[in-house]
Amino acid sequence: MKRIVIKEEYCIGCRLCEIHCLVQHSKSKEIIKAYKGEYPKPLPRILVEEKSHLSFALQCRHCEDAPCLEACMSGAMHRDKDTQAVLCDEDKCIGCWMCLMVCPFGVIKRDAIGKKVASKCDLCFGAENPVCVKNCPNEAIVFEEVKEPVLTSVKEKTKLSSEKPTKITDEAKYLIIGNSAASTKAVESIRENDATGSIMVVSDETQNTYSRPMISYLLGGKVTDDQMYYGPKGTGVAETILGLKAVKIDVQNKSVLLEDKRRIQFNKLLIATGGKPIVPEIKGKGLKGVFTFTTWDDAIKIRKYIDENKVKKAVIVGGGLIGLKATESLLALNEKGKNIKITIVELADRILSATFDKKASGIIEEALQRDGCTILTKNTVEKITGAKEIKEVTLKTKKKIPADMLIFAIGVIPNIDLAKEAGI
Repeated sequence: MKRIVIKEEYCIGCRLCEIHCLVQHSKSKEIIKAYKGEYPKPLPRILVEEKSHLSFALQCRHCEDAPCLEACMSGAMHRDKDTQAVLCDEDKCIGCWMCLMVCPFGVIKRDAIGKKVASKCDLCFGAENPVCVKNCPNEAIVFEEVKEPVLTSVKEKTKLSSEKPTKITDEAKYLIIGNSAASTKAVESIRENDATGSIMVVSDETQNTYSRPMISYLLGGKVTDDQMYYGPKGTGVAETILGLKAVKIDVQNKSVLLEDKRRIQFNKLLIATGGKPIVPEIKGKGLKGVFTFTTWDDAIKIRKYIDENKVKKAVIVGGGLIGLKATESLLALNEKGKNIKITIVELADRILSATFDKKASGIIEEALQRDGCTILTKNTVEKITGAKEIKEVTLKTKKKIPADMLIFAIGVIPNIDLAKEAGI
């Protein structure tokens, strides 16, 4: 397999690769017309990052098990059989942006009018050498045969969970509550500006920093635990307390109380608790077999329940992105022989109503129905019944549906309870 390889020690940040890439992917193939006369303006498929004296180019890695391929709902993202490059068929792209959300390198971009995923490296498909390679004056970009399999995104990321637990202190210069994307970037940014200040991260989740969009692939058995993790450049510099909830913030005395009664003093505090799933106040919501689907722990609990209870009928409340990711997981399990009948209940007149127009929603609905899913729109669940475990749900229309499991996927709201109680 031939791939673009970056030699950052030779990169001077001239951005000629960006210019030639933009022209190559323009309609006119002429630099002045491409920059001045075309609308929407074409975008380069390669990006140059700079910081201080360092510079290097970024482009699609064409990962061996590319997350964008798994996330694409329309089949626009596909792998070329001859070159093994990951390409985007713009005619099939529906602009759901799932590929943007799961790409860990941030190298897939929207086009100028935001309707298609246009800015993605295609290795100048059909050319002997990509234009960025041909026009790099310092040979900082080369196109060469890669003998080993292309590293996937998850393999290139540091796995924080593999580190030995650090000694927990009761004081930190920087204390962060939360252990996801905001926390990760905060640790990285703090280290860029303060090389020695102590950093502590507290989270009620039992897993260290991981890619949340990947939980559907974990539940569906498409990735392993080891492939879930990612980490900032500052890996190893922050103490981490997992599985313990921060229950109270004492603003005046600059301390945080944990649920095990431990108190952590801080100089600066970042509340990065993100969102929490919406669970409607309906009868039966506390029965066994009723779940939400926003965390790794949720995925573990759902898979365990399915296996132990031989679930054959599942109801998903919500036809948005979370609901569709949950559906994708169950369909993946069906491919492995689970044979779960899936019913999606959506209050709006179509699934993904906040994201798609009616035509795009219709395409996805048809695809789901071909896979055996039942879609009920303009409806919702009003009651869940069962002795200890869920057995049935009653809809707003009074229709009753047998169910072994229910997943609330209505959405999330800001998790600001701690801040409100502290008067922040």
